[in-house]
Amino acid sequence: MAYWYTEEGEDGAEKYLNDNGIKYEWVNNAVSMMYVWNEHGKQYIYWPSTGRWRARYAQSNTTYRSKGVEDFHKRFLNNVWKEKETKNVDSK
Repeated sequence: MAYWYTEEGEDGAEKYLNDNGIKYEWVNNAVSMMYVWNEHGKQYIYWPSTGRWRARYAQSNTTYRSKGVEDFHKRFLNNVWKEKETKNVDSK
């Protein structure tokens, strides 16, 4: 599996999240790892150095790729929740 690096660094990710009013928290004793909350309070783990992410309380440790924090925010952070929410409404 190939990894790529976002080159945005911790400062770039932190600035983007602050500028967009997104709640986050750095994980103590972890290298470049943060918790990020979406607009519904669901938590994700995000690694700024590689753009990888996953749900914090996922049943598996599968991680997904983004091109950086902006890509993660715009394509995944709230959209994953909305897609799941829509499926639940449609199945009733």
